[in-house]
Amino acid sequence: MSTGLVLLGLAGCTPSLPSNPTPLDAASSDAALHLDATATPDGVVPPGDATKAIDLGASRDDRPAVEADARPEDVAPVDAGASSDRPDVAGAIDAGDGSVRPACRVEADCAPGGLHCDRAAALCQQCLDDGHCATGSQVCLRGACVGLEACTTSRTCPGQVCDTALGHCVDCARDTDCTSGRVCRASNCVAPPRTCASSAACTSLGQVCAASGECVDCAADVDCPPGQYCGAAAHCLPQACPPGATECVDASHARACDAHGTRWTAAACPSTATCVAGGCVERVCAPGAVSCADAYTRRTCDATGTAQVEARCGAGEGCVAGACVVRTSPSGDTCDSAMEVTPDGPAAAIAGSAIGPGVDVGVPCRTSFPAGTVDAIWHFRLTSSRDVILSFTGGPASMAIQLQRWGCAAGSTLVRGCVATGGTATRVFRALDPADYYVIVAWPADYAGTASLRVTTAPPAARSPGEVCSNAVPVAPNGPAVSVTPTTPGIDVGARCGSGINRGFDRETSTDAVFVYTLTTTQDVNVYVSQYSAIVAFEVQRRCGEEGTDLGLCRYGAGWISLPRQAPGTYYIVAEGIGELTARVTAAPPGSTRSYSVSQLNDATWIDACSSPGGMMLSPTEATYAPLPFAFSYWGNGAPEGFIVNVSVRGFVSFDGIDTRDWIQRMPSTAAPNGVVTPGWSNLFNATGASLCFATLGTSPSRRWVVQWATRVSRGFSSPSHYYYEAIFHEGTNVIDMIYRDITGTRVGSPYIVGLENLDGTLSAEWTHVMNPGSAVRFTPVW
Repeated sequence: MSTGLVLLGLAGCTPSLPSNPTPLDAASSDAALHLDATATPDGVVPPGDATKAIDLGASRDDRPAVEADARPEDVAPVDAGASSDRPDVAGAIDAGDGSVRPACRVEADCAPGGLHCDRAAALCQQCLDDGHCATGSQVCLRGACVGLEACTTSRTCPGQVCDTALGHCVDCARDTDCTSGRVCRASNCVAPPRTCASSAACTSLGQVCAASGECVDCAADVDCPPGQYCGAAAHCLPQACPPGATECVDASHARACDAHGTRWTAAACPSTATCVAGGCVERVCAPGAVSCADAYTRRTCDATGTAQVEARCGAGEGCVAGACVVRTSPSGDTCDSAMEVTPDGPAAAIAGSAIGPGVDVGVPCRTSFPAGTVDAIWHFRLTSSRDVILSFTGGPASMAIQLQRWGCAAGSTLVRGCVATGGTATRVFRALDPADYYVIVAWPADYAGTASLRVTTAPPAARSPGEVCSNAVPVAPNGPAVSVTPTTPGIDVGARCGSGINRGFDRETSTDAVFVYTLTTTQDVNVYVSQYSAIVAFEVQRRCGEEGTDLGLCRYGAGWISLPRQAPGTYYIVAEGIGELTARVTAAPPGSTRSYSVSQLNDATWIDACSSPGGMMLSPTEATYAPLPFAFSYWGNGAPEGFIVNVSVRGFVSFDGIDTRDWIQRMPSTAAPNGVVTPGWSNLFNATGASLCFATLGTSPSRRWVVQWATRVSRGFSSPSHYYYEAIFHEGTNVIDMIYRDITGTRVGSPYIVGLENLDGTLSAEWTHVMNPGSAVRFTPVW
């Protein structure tokens, strides 16, 4: 019997292996012992149960070891036979190198011994791929990890070749380096893999069919067990890191794992950034630096310098120079000296004499008083959601109240509109979130009395559907109309053109309803709201109840708001009125609706039409007619040069040419006049010295036609009021600008109609913010 023979299944017999066994070719040697997979003599382990393999020769620890620095020629070849379709085997197998290795069908069969399953040979090996060996120092050679030998030429690789791409000696770099019909795979000469057209042909080997038409251990990461990836040689290899993971190496370096989990890649952060949670984040402050976010909030820069941590000061404290200190003798004159009022505590008073001149914050619903304007400021804090009542006593006969959340400065988050009222007033706010709140009150500069504010709270009352943002009632675009009947008095959200400017709505007794609709694609949208036998005001908001998220249009009166090319998203309809409110939404492909976008101009220049070259000044008592100096498209309808329009002293131009003495009406309305352009439609008339002026400026095709109203209003007012505003028609673009130069007197800030109406009075585009001196608005056609 050959010295390389190992017997299996002979109980009680443990012959020793020679220290230098002769390689055994299991396919050709007559000394080879074939094991019948059906035979089960004592001691033979059932297939797949590698943990019970019996080695009747030397123990595994006594077998010749393959050192990490062994030369390739010192490693005996493993011949698994000429065929890759090796039959199923039971128990252990003579590996052909003097060792006995477990048989296997799947990787799990070899796991207990820390080996890997060569499925084609049905044999557990130390390695199948370089990825199973020590990275950078070892390579996989004939199933064993051996020391890597660097090379630049095959002349330094006796019995091997140099793979110049890898930079070290290998058994083969291509199929032609192999003999006896073998092929090169993973730098080793092996029997040709089984060919396949489908993975079904590879099932018996526990493999899959690759795009090359060969059975392989894996063709993609999904073919490998969790925690492994498919390597370049189509073997499953352990992941070096979680795919896609990121982490910080240190404060100035981050590293990322690739998509397969093969390796980490490190990168230095910019000099202005710090690594935080696996990513480089720009520093925004000096670590540990302190400051005040507002009068009641201390801010500390975190240890990384990438974020500010805010903390509210305690009761009775304010933030000064980054520290929370006890506030002493607040006057209510400025944000920093806001008068503290404790919810459900006693009233807090501010004396008019303590308020310095000028406006520190201001309110949007009152810009001036005859004697000048100042503002007083209170502060209170809520630690949980509450219904809140603000009760004022002893204030001046005329004042305006605004509640702001989080910030005190102008531009902070406004809460549910500004209200002009008298000194004894009550405002109700429902379900206010926990936050710091500031009450801004504007009053006459000559007020010398004392105004007191008391804040009372209660747990939020239950609300019926549609009363607040959180239970808005859905309206399906192009679906049926939906109705809501609010049951709790008081405005919760409010529309800018309703209670936001006191337009016939009492914020404490009127009600509002909230509807919601969703668009999945860009659409031309029309929103309709009506109310039976009562006034209504409504607008569309991107985020319910948040100032500044409206879409620029607010409608006073039942009717439509047109929103051309509205982007996908969720939108809220906020409507005010008394009793049942009904909403409907229609949607059509972009380009189906003609309307105007409305935007505020910050750099508009007043044009004095009365003194411009070629300007015309008239002083009609009611209206006059004027020809258009150039062709102009209005709501998509072309008006030729010379087209006659009606210009009324009441503050509008009408394209229907009808002279009317109606002092004001809602838009849109099918009643005459129609096709209205108005920068301020109200009960205006020309008194002595007042005028209408016209002027055409520029050259074709970019001329501008200016219609200017310089109107003195005295009838029905306690004091004379002046209105100087103009509408500018732009040739070519068909844009219309409205600019306000001077608005004085008791009607400052009044909510007059500002906007455009189509020719049949069925659609309008309105600007519902308050007119103030120096303001300007632009209407741009969208169709």
